[in-house]
Amino acid sequence: MKARHLLKAALTIALLLLILRSVDLHGIRGHLGHLNPLLIPVLLVAYWAAQLACTQRWRLFARMLGIEGSYASFVRLYFAAMFYSIGVTTAGGDAIRAYGAANRGGASFKRGIASVVADRVSGMIALLLMGSAGVAIRPMLWEGFPCWSFYALAWAGFAALALFFRYSRLRPLVEARQAVSEARLTARALATANALSFVNAAFIFAIVWSLFADTGHPVGILTVCVVVPVVESIAMLPVTISGLGIREWSYIQLFGAVGVPDTLALSVSLAFSALIIFRNLAGALFLAQIPASWRTQ
Repeated sequence: MKARHLLKAALTIALLLLILRSVDLHGIRGHLGHLNPLLIPVLLVAYWAAQLACTQRWRLFARMLGIEGSYASFVRLYFAAMFYSIGVTTAGGDAIRAYGAANRGGASFKRGIASVVADRVSGMIALLLMGSAGVAIRPMLWEGFPCWSFYALAWAGFAALALFFRYSRLRPLVEARQAVSEARLTARALATANALSFVNAAFIFAIVWSLFADTGHPVGILTVCVVVPVVESIAMLPVTISGLGIREWSYIQLFGAVGVPDTLALSVSLAFSALIIFRNLAGALFLAQIPASWRTQ
């Protein structure tokens, strides 16, 4: 195993241990024990359904870039890529998608990269838009700072990444820009793809809200809409395994700002992180679709 992977694993364990030492473990067991055993598989199926919507979104962007393929072939690639996102990085799964789209569609790798970038951008914009709307309706403070400032920073970071993509001289990004400039964009396809991003965001909010509600301590859906996009943006940092540790700390901090007890916020976060891991593990069923040469790269 490479040193950076060991470092990620060590940091994940260290963060979780620090967090668990600061809370009442009996309280966590109580909250998790209160969850209906039937709820978890239902939410897992809902999460997989959301990923099926995301697959169609990615396929639409790929088609606009001249990459054709059946929905079933894109599902296999998408889920296999999710598996690779568990222990490596999200970028590892994205690379699998880019290679797969280009290979199966008979297109250049730059078009595969562009399809994944467009897919990611659409999903992030939907989350930030819904979160921004939520914080406008339901203002929140964290340690004296208004939560709208987090969204201002997120949008600023998003704009910085867009500028980096636009002007970077890195070869993969230069080639991806060229592919985007050659894309056959249509208003209908763009509207459908972006609508699927909002559907996916709604699934995520509903899952987190359901976990809180099932513990017997419901949290308002607007609060969930404000907190979750911020947390998921932070959890995307490639420093821990699947955002573990970072997500838990963020849940305690941000949900705690509206009076949610630490043990409850941590319990829901752990349950949600478990759902993400089990969601991604489903990709193991499709690993045969990934040639060994791709895995090495």
